[in-house]
Amino acid sequence: MFILPNNDLKRFKTAIGSLDSSILIEDENHIIRFINQSLCDLFQIPLRSEQLIGLNSSMITDVNKYLFVDEEDFITSIIEKNANKEKNGNEKILMKNGTILIRDYTPIFDDKEDYIGNVWNFKNITNEYENDIELKNQKKFYEDILNALPVDVAVFNNDYKYIFLNNTSVKNAEIRAWLIGKDDFDYADFKGLSNDFAVQRKTAYDKAKQELKSVDFEEISENEQGEQVIILRRIKPVINEDNTSELVVGCGIDITNQIESERKLQHIDSKYEYLINRLNEVIFTIDKEGAIEFINPAWTKLTGYEVYTTKGRKLQEYFSNDTYLQQAFFEKLTSIEHMIGTREYQLFAKDELIWVSIDIEQHFENNKLIGYHGTITDISHQKLAEDHLISNLQREKDLNDLKSKFVAMVSHEFRTPLAAISSSVEIMEMIGNTDASVVGEKQKEHLSKIGMQISRMTELMNEVLLISKIESGGITPEFEKFDLLELVEEVKSEFDYVDFKFNVTSNKEQFQILADRKMMHHVMLNLTSNAIKYSQEKREIDINLFQNCNHAEITVKDYGIGIPDEDKQNLFKSFYRASNIRNIPGTGLGLIIVKHYLDLQNAKISFQSEENKGSTFKIDIPNMLIC
Repeated sequence: MFILPNNDLKRFKTAIGSLDSSILIEDENHIIRFINQSLCDLFQIPLRSEQLIGLNSSMITDVNKYLFVDEEDFITSIIEKNANKEKNGNEKILMKNGTILIRDYTPIFDDKEDYIGNVWNFKNITNEYENDIELKNQKKFYEDILNALPVDVAVFNNDYKYIFLNNTSVKNAEIRAWLIGKDDFDYADFKGLSNDFAVQRKTAYDKAKQELKSVDFEEISENEQGEQVIILRRIKPVINEDNTSELVVGCGIDITNQIESERKLQHIDSKYEYLINRLNEVIFTIDKEGAIEFINPAWTKLTGYEVYTTKGRKLQEYFSNDTYLQQAFFEKLTSIEHMIGTREYQLFAKDELIWVSIDIEQHFENNKLIGYHGTITDISHQKLAEDHLISNLQREKDLNDLKSKFVAMVSHEFRTPLAAISSSVEIMEMIGNTDASVVGEKQKEHLSKIGMQISRMTELMNEVLLISKIESGGITPEFEKFDLLELVEEVKSEFDYVDFKFNVTSNKEQFQILADRKMMHHVMLNLTSNAIKYSQEKREIDINLFQNCNHAEITVKDYGIGIPDEDKQNLFKSFYRASNIRNIPGTGLGLIIVKHYLDLQNAKISFQSEENKGSTFKIDIPNMLIC
């Protein structure tokens, strides 16, 4: 009977318990002598491992065989192993819950080589197995992609040995498998070939490894029919995070046809080549899918793209980055409707978008459509001229609008003074024929009216001339230091004749600023005049002055008719007047002059207004004085 010595039992249990395997030890009579808790959990036995010591192991296997996919095989294999008493390992067993086990059977013999029991070792390899499957699937996935590529692809290890070749690189599967672990020199010996190609490849490999960058070269060889083949090869190291390389990828693409096409083009009759290559228009031929077969050097001059990089690419790729839009463009370009006349498009040149016109025709051979040919013309300057023309037309329209407004304003603003003057003159003539005692007073009264109307017209003309002078750069500010509070009082005094309440506040007793005093006088006079003119019910105006080290702020607030929302965006345009002014006189030039004067002093003006509630104009002047 197999019995563990007492002094080694505790040590043995500790060692076995630390394993990640499920262990069962039985004697020659299949009596359990040791079982760890891991096996109890695996076989879903609802007992502690110590409770199973001394029981027959068949009680476990017979009762729990239902856990395995092949129940009978599970029992039969145990019986066979116990009978044969031969070591057996790495046997895969599947459980119904998806668990995958590796089972090891180890018989135990004493010093006399008598069988005294055995050890069953079950190891759960489900995760390892699934990871292995996943890795294999990933490997197959990437190999399938590489095998589908129309280019040679090979991967070398650090010793210049092949560890992968795709189907395109070596079409014979047996030779491809044979080459794994070998190099091009081995292949040259195997085929009885010169190793010149191997030397060329190894040189490129060594350079790529040493410089850690791609190496390109052309490889010339012969195919089985004895025809010359030109392969463009690239050797590229796979660079690790520590800036080393253990793998190198090589790829090659057959450029024989491309080289041959270029050679054929070089043999085009020289006089036609001379003419085509010197035309400013781009001449092209494309196949039925849009792939460029020929394009002249004018393309490079127009777009910045070299001709050799353009051939083979689709024309529509240069007109959109979106695949769907490219297809839609090509279908429209080659439609029957498009064949009549030319069409204008924007082309993606190397550094910019340019406008071009395209004239295209179908190309038939033997009554079969084989492609298209046409021309591309740069119309950027034409488009620019059109834009300038449109801009000039708009400017002319704006000028005509301004003239119309000016004529309408002058017609209105001059008509009233002239009518008043005419009326006064007629009355004075009538007075002249009456009693001389009343003539003097009446004449004075009407002469005063004439003077006022003449002043009104003079003011209008002065404002028009002032706008012209400002816009032509004929006025520059003369900065001086002065007290803005004094200037506000001056402006107030000019309206002493008006029944109006002025509320002036300031955070400074002396409000010193550096600005053009005359301009600021005009600004304050205009804003105050407007506030009075457009206030009817509440005849009151608030003027607030605020100053700190950064700026000076002036606000002029009234409680008048306000400005409609739709008029606000045009308020600082010449001759523009709000739609709610009714018969209130004005030129529409006052605020534009105010804005020009403030712009000249690097000051800003803004406003807030609500119709029938009033307006607040705010002036922000940068403080150029030291605090």
